[in-house]
Amino acid sequence: MAPKISLVLLASLLLVAAVGQVRGDVLPLPVVPGAITSVPVSISGIVPCSNGSNINVTAVPPFANAAVQVVCSGTVVATATTNTTGAFTINLGPISSLPAAVVTPLLSGQCRVAVATPLVACSLSLVGVTATLTAPLQLLNSTTGGVGIPTTITTIFGWVVNITNGVVRLFPGLFSSV
Repeated sequence: MAPKISLVLLASLLLVAAVGQVRGDVLPLPVVPGAITSVPVSISGIVPCSNGSNINVTAVPPFANAAVQVVCSGTVVATATTNTTGAFTINLGPISSLPAAVVTPLLSGQCRVAVATPLVACSLSLVGVTATLTAPLQLLNSTTGGVGIPTTITTIFGWVVNITNGVVRLFPGLFSSV
């Protein structure tokens, strides 16, 4: 009798695993090698209107209509303008379309967001401040939090990344004036 019970239990477990694979909410979908590089990369965040270091974006007003640049190894790789709430989103397209000179710094934390618009544009109290707001870019992972639930944790070009809602997401860390 024991072998029959074990076979029934094994068949039940395989059925649950198969249903989870099809529905995607019980068990994660398998990662198809090579297909993962078609996943798009998105960078989003909120720019604060403040001067200083380790600026808490929730404690200061937002910087509306600011020109934001993504800088990797001293080269501007993308730009955007913040909206009225200081938020921006930059979609870089699929990882496979990005040059290696951009992918490696992005995934290894060597890129940053820089605000090209002078701080006086968001507050007259900052007149005379010549510093540039900048923040390091970070990958969304289980320790940094963020919006969405990671659906896949995988390796892309040697870097472990979360793919959240079908997108590799990056966001700025704390902004500082430099």
